[in-house]
Amino acid sequence: MPDHKLPSDTFCILPWIHLSTRPDGSMRVCCTANASSVGATNDKEHGGRVGIIKTEDGKPANLNTSDLESAWNNTYYRSVRKMMMNGEKPASCLKCYKEEAAGHRSKRQWETEYWLNNGINIEELMGETYDDGSTNSKLRYIDIRMGTKCQLGCVMCSPHDSSVWVKDWKGLYPQFSNESLKETMN
Repeated sequence: MPDHKLPSDTFCILPWIHLSTRPDGSMRVCCTANASSVGATNDKEHGGRVGIIKTEDGKPANLNTSDLESAWNNTYYRSVRKMMMNGEKPASCLKCYKEEAAGHRSKRQWETEYWLNNGINIEELMGETYDDGSTNSKLRYIDIRMGTKCQLGCVMCSPHDSSVWVKDWKGLYPQFSNESLKETMN
């Protein structure tokens, strides 16, 4: 990204400006956090439900029991920001890093470039961020998924996000013999 000095090579702007939800109310860093190509979303290595923002007691931050403001600077979100500033790769963001390693342009790359080219100032964001990863930056972009009832069948969604995908999933899933793929799709 020309003209923008990022804090690290693993930096993504979304944890400073964005929050996303799942149809069940769980909150996450972005819509691709815990995406299928990271592995099964119940991945035990990363504490289960990869990408879901956790509360101080380790439970998923959920709009049914919490609010956006509480999640914005909780331990999990602060940790993601600190890791990115330090050049580390948060588990919830592995999909983007895997795409980049394969030579593709990731959501992390295009979102960061888009927002920096449309008025977000990286120096201001970093100036609003404390050593513990908390930030005073404004939440500018919210992706709220109210449920799974959707008449669209977008290829990036799963049966968890779009009811139209359920029929396709039921038809495709039994045909797969690759256990890793089956686990990811389940």
